[in-house]
Amino acid sequence: MWLCVAQYAGTELRWPGAKLKMIRPEGSILSTSCLSDLRAEGMLPERCLVAAVKSQWMPWEIVDAAMGKRGLVDEDVLAKWREYGGDVDAPVYGYNMTMLSIAVSNVKYQVTRALLEHGANPNHRGKHGMTSLGAACQMGNLRLVKLLLLWQGDPNQRDDEGFTILHNEVGQVNDDGVHEPDRPVSAWLRTFLTVAKLDEIAPDGDTALFKAIATGRRNYVRALLDNGARVDLVAGLNTDGSKTALLVAAQKGDDIVTSQLIEHGANVDYRNEGGRAALHLAAQMGHAKVLDVLISSGATVDLQCDRGMTALSSAASFGQIDAARLLISKGANVSHRDPRNMTLVDYAQHNGHHRMMRLLSEMGANRVDGDWTPMTRQGMLLIAFLMSFWVELLVIITSCMAVAWCRRSGAARRSLERATQPKKAKPRRRKAAGAPTDEPEWWLELSPLHDALDDAAKVERPDFICSISQELMRNPALLSDGRAQGEHVYEHDHVKKWVDTHGTEPTTRARLRNARITVNGPLQRAIRSWCEEKADLLRQGAATLRPAPVVRSGIHVFVDHSNVSVGATRATGKPLDIRRLVHGLERRRDARERVVVGSAELKRTGSEWKKLGYTILTEKGHGPEQLVDEALHAHAMRAAGKSFEPGRVMVLVTGDGNNNQGSTTFPECVSQALRNDWHVELYSWRQALSQVYLDLATQHASHVSIHYLDDVFA
Repeated sequence: MWLCVAQYAGTELRWPGAKLKMIRPEGSILSTSCLSDLRAEGMLPERCLVAAVKSQWMPWEIVDAAMGKRGLVDEDVLAKWREYGGDVDAPVYGYNMTMLSIAVSNVKYQVTRALLEHGANPNHRGKHGMTSLGAACQMGNLRLVKLLLLWQGDPNQRDDEGFTILHNEVGQVNDDGVHEPDRPVSAWLRTFLTVAKLDEIAPDGDTALFKAIATGRRNYVRALLDNGARVDLVAGLNTDGSKTALLVAAQKGDDIVTSQLIEHGANVDYRNEGGRAALHLAAQMGHAKVLDVLISSGATVDLQCDRGMTALSSAASFGQIDAARLLISKGANVSHRDPRNMTLVDYAQHNGHHRMMRLLSEMGANRVDGDWTPMTRQGMLLIAFLMSFWVELLVIITSCMAVAWCRRSGAARRSLERATQPKKAKPRRRKAAGAPTDEPEWWLELSPLHDALDDAAKVERPDFICSISQELMRNPALLSDGRAQGEHVYEHDHVKKWVDTHGTEPTTRARLRNARITVNGPLQRAIRSWCEEKADLLRQGAATLRPAPVVRSGIHVFVDHSNVSVGATRATGKPLDIRRLVHGLERRRDARERVVVGSAELKRTGSEWKKLGYTILTEKGHGPEQLVDEALHAHAMRAAGKSFEPGRVMVLVTGDGNNNQGSTTFPECVSQALRNDWHVELYSWRQALSQVYLDLATQHASHVSIHYLDDVFA
């Protein structure tokens, strides 16, 4: 056996009766019984111990012999090892672990105590920077935790990544990377909380209290608060901005934790670097219960952020109906205007939340200081009906008078007929060659307002714009191949010319066997109604077009498949409906680039993406998700680095805003696109959206818009 020890130190020794027949061929580890037999025969070769000490490695034979049988320690072996200068904290041969770490990992209480009495360091850092105390906490052994704390184990020591034992316990995830559900606080953790520093800030900017709130562990939150964790500690990274525990709970939507924090003295009106309080974040995410708790605890309902927005402004901007109803019932000011003179209706209209516009209008948000903001749809329809009624009545009266006068004078009748003979109006637009349709009469009557209506539709109703001509449709038509109903709508004349020339579907470029063009009557009536209402407002001067100096000529779609498919399963309980997603993203617009990136799940649905014209990128094998994200970053960065005239739209489908360990991130792609005058549309599930994108949408309201997939699949 000792020949094996000598081999560790690179020394050849020959000992009579050393039982060489028991040495294994590789010369590695012998049984404890062999060592016991040698020691019983008085064969303790000191030179071998000296050689092992010089090698600065502790042989496994020493570990086996020291631990002994039945979990008891062999004091003689430890004493002999130290007598010859051996370090109790020397790493065991072949492992980056000390004998103390091995004893703790194997729950050897007596051995652990004996090693500590012989000078073992409880704070020695092993693999990944974990100490023996960290290993005991990870196993949840109360006796070992108390023993190591008694021997000066440091409860606040950080691992190689900078996290403490408490950070790792509170933010623990399972093998699938998902945070574990709430569970009772174990006995060892209750003891640990009495000696650990509870307000240490982790490298990601969170404290243990922040992590417990974010992962939904209410029992841990209660234990931390009872042991003195600070509720008003300000922390957070630059990407997230400063935050307190109450801001985290409000954004998470946990009304019970919010109540606990307020009971422990949290400031309900604390504002972060952007001036936003817990009330703003809860309203933005639509957490009505949290809003009720905050207002009942004394939060200022109309508290404004640095940009002059109240909580009701945030709810209106993000279309949170339930949050808006509660705020209004609690006395929120529906007539509020920010420093840019934008009303609540303006915020809702800018982001396309029509239900929110109706709610605010019903609550009197249209009237501000005696002035009227743009009317609701119902009001405009009523005015249009009354005007058409009086015009028709006037026409009838005039016709009756003309007939009576013409009967008295034939010459006057013929003159009147020539004067009142309607002249054929010339259409403003040229028809495609061989087109079978004419411009409708209602469109010819609006000829002075054609340009204004085109510009308004591109801003307010892009679904009314033909992706071929980039003009407002008058005769919208569905294109099919005779086998299934078409999904895209185009102007009749232009799509007929396209099919005659190319023989393909304009959006998907699929070859058409039996092209069939059918006018979409309901959509045509909707376009006519919208044009007539907008024309009435333009004539009265009541409508002001939103500034749109740049007409976006095309879209570039980038889809993080892993993020959106996992979110679909959690939000709807069903697999991702790819066709419905693509229809909601593109909305019959001209897609210049389509890229979808993912891992294993994408390989099963790749054929359906290809049919819709998407380029598919997947990671071979089972590589890390980071590599998959970087592939999508590269495509998005390449597009964002270009500048187009007219400008284009980047459609980014992800909620991931995390730091990518030094590589590019999705927020950096958005920032690059904004520098080149792109408009960015971000699509994400509500619960998966990172705060980084909400901040970007607030800072660049005219160029960044957020759309929730929960509404697309509602």
